[in-house]
Amino acid sequence: MQEGAADANGPDWSIHTTRITGDSVEPSRPFEPAATALGEGDPWVAPDGSYLIFTRWDRGRDWSQDADLYITFDGPAGWSEPAPIEQINDPSGPDYAVSIHAGTMYWKRRGGTFSISWPPILAALRQRS
Repeated sequence: MQEGAADANGPDWSIHTTRITGDSVEPSRPFEPAATALGEGDPWVAPDGSYLIFTRWDRGRDWSQDADLYITFDGPAGWSEPAPIEQINDPSGPDYAVSIHAGTMYWKRRGGTFSISWPPILAALRQRS
């Protein structure tokens, strides 16, 4: 994550990538699917690199009222358009800080930690993309 230029809504948080080759590190650049005027953060990359989940929020609104989890898939044509994870995003949110371990997805909402079986949700999201 990287803090970008500030505007009337504060700093613009974005997800950035970089390439490391041996001892050399390229300068970071915005991760295109999450390079918007919205706030993006909390990236979680699948172990095989096939998808990335992140938190997105409207910087013009109260973060605690608007944060949701989004997913983007890496495919032959590049990364897909990010889609909300509707199966878990709650309008009373915020939903953020995802982690997946042993087939269970964990995330934060209103100060609590929630969990759900991840494989059926992932299969449904892959079909939709």
